[in-house]
Amino acid sequence: MRYFCILLCAALLLSLCACTAAPQPTDAPADPPTQAEPVTEPPTQPITQPETQLPETEPTTAVSEEITMAVISEYSAENYVHAAFPVLPSGPMASAAIQNFVEETIAAYCPEANNLTLEEDPPEHVPSFADSDCSLELLGRVTLYTDELLSIAFEGQTYSRDAAYPLGLLFTMNLNPKTGEYIRFADRYVVDKPLYDAVAARATELLTEAAGGEWPEGWGTFAEQICDEASFLTGLLEEKDFCVYFTENGVCINLPVSHALGDYLTVPLTYEELAWATDISI
Repeated sequence: MRYFCILLCAALLLSLCACTAAPQPTDAPADPPTQAEPVTEPPTQPITQPETQLPETEPTTAVSEEITMAVISEYSAENYVHAAFPVLPSGPMASAAIQNFVEETIAAYCPEANNLTLEEDPPEHVPSFADSDCSLELLGRVTLYTDELLSIAFEGQTYSRDAAYPLGLLFTMNLNPKTGEYIRFADRYVVDKPLYDAVAARATELLTEAAGGEWPEGWGTFAEQICDEASFLTGLLEEKDFCVYFTENGVCINLPVSHALGDYLTVPLTYEELAWATDISI
């Protein structure tokens, strides 16, 4: 009887321990955790890019595929002539006008040059005749080329044996690229006193900066040193000594000045600055 009581107590004690022990993991698979719904964020880049681009609204400069260069030259002890100019394969009338202008310029500065050669594929290097009786170097560069306007600046220098120093040259041509018809600055902008005031102010600013930040004493006013209003208006309307070329951002008006100042002064004005003077929009 005593032995039976001991066994009963031991069984009760084991049962109590089993009830208080921590549960052990089982081999049964646990339920999968609940997945959160993905958060959709707006894409930072367009999914598809458009295949076509918007048309350009600003004037652009010419591309190389539409322009080639030609040279009219004569290399001799009497005449050294090297005049490079652009040719438009798609604009024969404009190209003819450009070549005629170059030939007239050569005739004006080197009238004795009678053995000129047209080089449609000019070499990279040309001979040099520093002691030629007459020298003329001219390079025409396209500054603006649109469907309605072709603008070219011809820069270079001329020198003759009896001259004290070479003379810097700057000529411009503004043409309709399809017809070769000349386009004047006055065809597009009003040439009046406000324009003169704007050019005079910008030119004074450029010359002051070039002189070290202060208008040189003894120069007098801009009108006395460079040109007065009447000379400016007449010269720009005639576009002889005063010439203009157009660029993508604005207009460059070129004024003749003394050799000490570089023979000519280029004064740039943006299209925004000329908005008040617009006659026919570019």
